[in-house]
Amino acid sequence: MKTLLLCAAALVIAGVLLLATLAGAREAPKVTAERVTVTTPDGVPLAGTWWAQGEKAPAVLLLHMLGHQRHDWDALSEQLAGAGYSVLAIDFRGHGESVKQGNRRLDYNDFSARDWKALPGDVTAALNWMVAQPKVETEHLGIVGASIGANSALLAAAGDKRVHSLVLLSPGLDYHGLKTERAMEQYGTRSIFLLASDDDDYSASTVRRLGTLARGRNSVKVFAKAGHGTNMFAAEPPLPGLILGWLKENL
Repeated sequence: MKTLLLCAAALVIAGVLLLATLAGAREAPKVTAERVTVTTPDGVPLAGTWWAQGEKAPAVLLLHMLGHQRHDWDALSEQLAGAGYSVLAIDFRGHGESVKQGNRRLDYNDFSARDWKALPGDVTAALNWMVAQPKVETEHLGIVGASIGANSALLAAAGDKRVHSLVLLSPGLDYHGLKTERAMEQYGTRSIFLLASDDDDYSASTVRRLGTLARGRNSVKVFAKAGHGTNMFAAEPPLPGLILGWLKENL
């Protein structure tokens, strides 16, 4: 009888613990997206989407392709947030909702060389905004960029030691004057993941070249027929998992 009572008590305790665990899981706060504004030093309000964790967490900045906008990253943002990262995606100046500089209307189709060279400054402004958030682990910052966003990421990170890891989709050696070879050398021994597709010849040759210049932990992945930049997500469903895996190991 005593043994039966002990077993019954153990089952009751186990049931209570299980219910408490399930209740805690139901009550865990869901990370939701919030529209934010990041203002650059030269007065451009950059539209952003911010996924903030409820406790201290590493953070990732997402940078879109030329002619695109931050919502290209919505699916990956949700996956990153679900994996425990705080995430900021911005519209570069002249793109999406980032189209004003005082009385001037910004449109990337009309950019001068000076406008193009300001894009890495948008990246720095976004990093400054992120590190000012109280629950961001500033010692664990990464950037994922596509196309001209990849070039801008590397140029900004080359001189900014706060960036610990980069994931670059379809960078180029020179997009609108944003050149990457020297920046790759300046980036030093920090980790970098370079991705492109063989049907995008320029980017494929670029990642191979940048891979030879990388001095820290690095990986070069070239798909066969995946297209350019964030278009590769549709052609290569495993791509988000590759990015998540890289960040988990390197951020």
